[in-house]
Amino acid sequence: MTNQALIDKVLEPREHHPFGASSLSRRIACPGSLSLEIDLPDSSSEAADEGTFAHLILGTCLEDGLDAADLLGEKSKCGRFIWDEEDAEFGQRYLATVRELTIDGAEVMVEQRLDLSMLAPGCFGTADVIILDHDNGEIINVDLKWGRGVPVTAENNPQLQAGLVGAAEAFGLVGAFQSYRGMIVQPRNGGVSEQVWTSADLTDFEETVSKAWTDAVSDDPTFNPGESQCRFCRASGVCDAEAGELITLFEDDPYSVEDLPRLLPHLERMENWISNVRMHALGLALEGKPPAGWKLVLGRPGNRVWDDPAEVEKLLKTTFRLADKVAYTKKIINPTQAEKVLSPKRWKVAQERVIRKAPSPILVPESDKRSPYVPASTADDFEEEKQ
Repeated sequence: MTNQALIDKVLEPREHHPFGASSLSRRIACPGSLSLEIDLPDSSSEAADEGTFAHLILGTCLEDGLDAADLLGEKSKCGRFIWDEEDAEFGQRYLATVRELTIDGAEVMVEQRLDLSMLAPGCFGTADVIILDHDNGEIINVDLKWGRGVPVTAENNPQLQAGLVGAAEAFGLVGAFQSYRGMIVQPRNGGVSEQVWTSADLTDFEETVSKAWTDAVSDDPTFNPGESQCRFCRASGVCDAEAGELITLFEDDPYSVEDLPRLLPHLERMENWISNVRMHALGLALEGKPPAGWKLVLGRPGNRVWDDPAEVEKLLKTTFRLADKVAYTKKIINPTQAEKVLSPKRWKVAQERVIRKAPSPILVPESDKRSPYVPASTADDFEEEKQ
């Protein structure tokens, strides 16, 4: 049976379609996530807002033929982000990648809104860059990822495939091209990743999405919790399937250190889940519906700051007549700031005075490419044993 009430909610006007390209990987992996997320408010984060700002800046550069450095000093609408030299350096790498693809006169469209209703009713999305390379018979979908955290790969990426399907449909080019290329450009972590699909591949992809949609809007959708699909799911922390899977990991009785190799790979996900449980509980309390036995209180006040630094400066200097050495503090610029203002020759000299705090040991899987670290005490014990 089909859940018509859920379909009606999906079709309500929204900024982002609940079954849109950016959420497809989650919907395909866990169709039931749709029913849990549909009533939860859209949320953002500082990283997401910074990414939106970068997309705006670099989209403008592509449309107006500018370099990333031409917009140094531009501020985001919220005022929290300023386009600086580091941003421009990474942003230029993205611009260079896109422009290299259009050297031979290929047609390029920036921030292209796409009808994706062939994937799900009312579905739509926006592609960062769509390139129609008629000479080489190729459509290219370039997706900018501004994050520094998790590297994103183009391999079997549903968001890229959805954009290619939508672009081919929008321009009446279904089956007209031999190659459909998707590219992830993540200049701050991972560089460029790409994959090429055929028209037949995209037909198979459409069938996969269609099955996921049918499952998602059924009366008994499939829930399939997992690290990747739960990471950015807004229902994480209130999902029974996810909670059941994670709690089962710790049901061994008695617990011993022998369980550590089995549990360590799941701890980060467990920590994220606990954080999400707290977030949802706080959200309910802020709505006037605290969990039974809990209440809201005010935490510690923030650090003391001046309400109007300029007026306080007048007060300290003019009214109180404080000497400069008392009224002001002087702090030398840090190495990062120095590198930006010094010439390469001078920076080479200054760099000799730069030190770093020694890194702390962290535990990682043996598959990690870094060389193993042996603590000094352990190394000494090992030497004694050899003797």
